[in-house]
Formats: sequence, C-alpha cells, structure tokens
Amino acid sequence: MRIAVVGGGATGALAALHLARVSGKPASEIDISVIEPAAEIGRGLAYTTNDPRHLLNVRVANMSAFADEPDHLLRWLEREGVVRGCPTPFCFIPRSLYGAYLAELLRELSDILYIISGSAASISLN
Repeated sequence: MRIAVVGGGATGALAALHLARVSGKPASEIDISVIEPAAEIGRGLAYTTNDPRHLLNVRVANMSAFADEPDHLLRWLEREGVVRGCPTPFCFIPRSLYGAYLAELLRELSDILYIISGSAASISLN
C-alpha cells in the first residue's frame, strides 16, 4: 500500500501516524511518503518556535497524538523529564516541546516513512 501525505506540519504528521497505525499492514507492505519543503516534518509553523514562553493553548491531557491513549503525551513528558512543574494533565507545555514529541513519534516510523523534500503542485493516480 502506498500513501502520500501532502504537507508535513503537525496535521500531516498526525495523519501519517494514524494511517500507519490503522493500516493493519506489516511494514513490508506499506510506505507513506510525506511531501514537505521544510527540513523537518512534524513541527510545522506552530511548533517550530524555540521560545519557551510560547505555550500550547490546550492542556496536556487533551494533546495526545492518539485519542485511544489520552495519556500518551503525559507519559512521554514523564519519561523525558524536561519541564519543571509539569507534567500534570492540566499543565501547558512549550510549543517546541510538543513539536519534539511529534518528531519522535515520526522517527518511530522510519522503516515505512519517506520524506520528499519539496512541494506538490498536482497529484494523479497511476
């Protein structure tokens, strides 16, 4: 199965993650290509900031990448141990940290995820 995702910001990254998860295919039978001009996928414009004062406007409890694992982000934060006063389900973390979370999840797909550096002007089926 071949899948193309146009745009590698947070939405495109989450789409790739979920497509890989629900495909039910072994890694040898699926490849997902993300078409993105930026050097790194997952962060997009919203999560590239390095200013720690730029916080998410949604609490950690509502920002898991996976709806069926609402504490996934919280567990990741606890494992990473990078935010003082957090993690709790009710804290607000820096946007850059959420970008790091998404980027790490994408690295876990390295055997099936292909990054195409560029932009898409049109699409056609073969």
